[in-house]
Amino acid sequence: MSFRAGCNQLVEVAFGVEGRHIIPEASYIALEDATPTFPTSEPVEMNNRLWVEMKNGDSANAHRITVLVTIIGTFGDNKWP
Repeated sequence: MSFRAGCNQLVEVAFGVEGRHIIPEASYIALEDATPTFPTSEPVEMNNRLWVEMKNGDSANAHRITVLVTIIGTFGDNKWP
């Protein structure tokens, strides 16, 4: 996740798999001028729905943040990229 300068902790983000919150474990995260990484060993199966939800609590300005998810591992006999 990359929160640009000016977000002022007004942009909230959550990431999950299927119906489970992964980052953070519950609720949302909101930062200012930060690009944290969140290593996790969350099991993900082929065709699981990954989701990101963003909320902009700043009624005066639009904000853009970036969320990048990398999946590493194997699925049966097939390796995931």
